[in-house]
Amino acid sequence: MEQAIIDFIIVVLGILFALFLNRINEKRKHKKRINSIMSIVIKNIKSDLDNIKKCTASLDLDNKKYKIFINEKNPDDELLIDCKMIPVSFLYFSPKTRGYLLLKDARIDFDFRDSELITDVVHFYNSWLSHLEFIKEKILNIASKNIEGMSSFEWFDSAINHDSNTKNYLDYMRTDTYKQKVVYMQSMKNLYKDLLLMYDNKIAEFLDRIIESDYK
Repeated sequence: MEQAIIDFIIVVLGILFALFLNRINEKRKHKKRINSIMSIVIKNIKSDLDNIKKCTASLDLDNKKYKIFINEKNPDDELLIDCKMIPVSFLYFSPKTRGYLLLKDARIDFDFRDSELITDVVHFYNSWLSHLEFIKEKILNIASKNIEGMSSFEWFDSAINHDSNTKNYLDYMRTDTYKQKVVYMQSMKNLYKDLLLMYDNKIAEFLDRIIESDYK
């Protein structure tokens, strides 16, 4: 009887020890997984910060051309040629989302339920990615409609696709109709730039938090 009790205790202790080792291994795997995913998030954020600079620089250049164009009562041909792509072209920003998607697929409410930082990151992307995409698509639609509206002119294809600056196109660019297209397009581009800068500031803050933390 006494031996049976001892054997039972040994079995129970063995099971408890096995469970203890399993829990340690699971924690190690969990930590490794978080480190792997968050390293991708860091890489994505750094790439986004670089790409936003390029995009906003292009938007600033368009805005500089726009201000000169809109304030010039009698624009010369050189100015018009420099501004001809404003209502029909748009350099947009494409966020890197691999890290975010990995976090999202990892069942954040279960796997990372104790991490306030990771929860904040996922919720931020959930909100901002859709917002940026909505504005981007709206501007692309405006550009598409501008192209569609001007494509009925015989000179349009050569002027846009073959860089042929015909007199007809330059004369059209002096009309109020063209100026209205430019004003609307540029107002939307400036709105997009403001959103990008807000997004830029926020992901820069997240980058600092991630680097300084253990993801808690």
